[in-house]
Amino acid sequence: MHPVLGPLELPQGFECEHCSYRIVLPFPTPKSIAGRPDWWPNERDWLYLACPDCKQISAYIGFRSAAPLASQKKAHADELLWRISFRCAVEGCNTPVQFHVLAESTVTETTERELRAKLASGYWKGVSPCGHPIAITENQKLVFDLIHEGRLQGYNPNHRMWNNFGSQT
Repeated sequence: MHPVLGPLELPQGFECEHCSYRIVLPFPTPKSIAGRPDWWPNERDWLYLACPDCKQISAYIGFRSAAPLASQKKAHADELLWRISFRCAVEGCNTPVQFHVLAESTVTETTERELRAKLASGYWKGVSPCGHPIAITENQKLVFDLIHEGRLQGYNPNHRMWNNFGSQT
């Protein structure tokens, strides 16, 4: 039992919708969090997650049983989960975009720059909630959040955090 979060599950995971790779989160997650309706899973918000194998972004409303296959090299326990948030870069759209990625567990002063470079190069593939491809402009505002044990938040385009982004076009 976690003193703040309550009963914890074993690390939960997802099966990639594109390549069937099994993605396991690097930390246990709560079954439910009383008084925290924004924390995921809440059966309302989607969680966008990039597959470490094929780099495709998929949306999940809840966990899927996804213990790593014996053929997979690791279960991501030595990685960190990052949330990347920005507005759609297509002119006139400005839809909030947000997804999660697993990355190396060492954070340096260049980590955010490296994540930005990957995003700008098309490293992760998929579409944003508005249907436009995942892409950014050169000087676009991005927010990188390191996700800590059990504190996942699903995609909520009406969350107050998006008030600080302003318009991208």
